[in-house]
Amino acid sequence: MLKEGKPNSLGRTEEVVAEVLADRRRLRSLYACYGSDDEWVRLRVSSALKRVFRAEPNWFVAWADRVIDEVAAIEQPSAQWTAAQILEDHASALDEAQTARAKRVVFGLVTNSEDWIVINCAMSALGAWARDDAALRRKLLPVLRDRAKDSRKSIAGRARKLLAHLA
Repeated sequence: MLKEGKPNSLGRTEEVVAEVLADRRRLRSLYACYGSDDEWVRLRVSSALKRVFRAEPNWFVAWADRVIDEVAAIEQPSAQWTAAQILEDHASALDEAQTARAKRVVFGLVTNSEDWIVINCAMSALGAWARDDAALRRKLLPVLRDRAKDSRKSIAGRARKLLAHLA
């Protein structure tokens, strides 16, 4: 189903989400589609996974390690920005070790990615976490100062906004 649809569209993603929400066991099949060679399928998996976890936040707990360790490591921006969004959305469900790994992984996204959406989503997650984490805030502030000079307006604007909230 995720192969169907025009490129650069969500195709039948909403139908897939409905099927997964109707039968939680289908979540494994959805996640397995990250192994597809088709970048549009992987983009749609990311969209569907985010929607499923927003609709059923308790389901995220069993998948947290995979999102941190596997989804964020996929060399595709849509998977990386989705991982940052899911981790920010469900940060309260992470245990201490998962939280530390999530912060490390998302920090890597903000410093190593060149994709504007990945950077923005990663900055958003880190900014939320840094409010209550002084060590992360100290580490993040110089990165935000650097990103505030980015030629891309959305990145620079978000960095400045986060600096104002955190500084």
